[in-house]
Amino acid sequence: LLRQIMLSNLKVRTGIMLVLVTFLLALLVSNGAAWLALGSSNDKLDRVNAVYSNQVVPVYEAYRSLQRARLDQDAAAIELQEGRAREAGQYLSRARASRETANQAMAAFAKVEKSGEMAEKAASVLSLFERYANQAGRLADSLGSQNVRQFIDLNVGTQAMAASFDTPVSSYLDYVDAGTNQLVVDAAADYTVSQNVSIALLVISLVLAGLCWLFMQRSVLRPLREAGQHFDKIAAGDLTARVEVRNSNEIGQLFS
Repeated sequence: LLRQIMLSNLKVRTGIMLVLVTFLLALLVSNGAAWLALGSSNDKLDRVNAVYSNQVVPVYEAYRSLQRARLDQDAAAIELQEGRAREAGQYLSRARASRETANQAMAAFAKVEKSGEMAEKAASVLSLFERYANQAGRLADSLGSQNVRQFIDLNVGTQAMAASFDTPVSSYLDYVDAGTNQLVVDAAADYTVSQNVSIALLVISLVLAGLCWLFMQRSVLRPLREAGQHFDKIAAGDLTARVEVRNSNEIGQLFS
């Protein structure tokens, strides 16, 4: 009863202001929550991009470049056996450039700050890469001195070392994939939150619009129609109709 009395005496201007302020607060809260959720989603995707750019791409580049260097060294060995020293030298130059690319990529990878289990796996990758790269360098030196026999002997150990290098690289990349996949899942969840908040804002807007219409209908439009009927009767000379004053707001003052 008290609430009905308070609402009936609520000024029209005050009621409209309350609706608008409520709508504004809902808009600010909903947009703030959506902005935070979207920002969190973007931050996680940026972290995924940074991890792949700084901690995955260099490893792939080093691995690919060493493989290319070994292929060029194998081609150089074949050329030497066929007596084509000039062609062998060209392959060796390409192999040397590929090894340099691999070393640069791993140097950049080593500078990236890491922690926890990722740091341990990265240390294993770096350690085995250094041994693998040194062995590839020895292969190139044997070809540079045109010692194909030594190259063949060293190549057996290099193949075993390459297989050993595959294990920590695969373990490291699997670990990174698992972590980044979780970040992508979390980013998708944050984006869903942002969408849900936007939907909630739409629902709140519709509810507030409905409440505003209901308030205007009950507190303004219906009483004004009644006042119009009273004025029609007064204009027709009928002064017998009783005017009931139900509240003290602007409409109540009009009826008074």
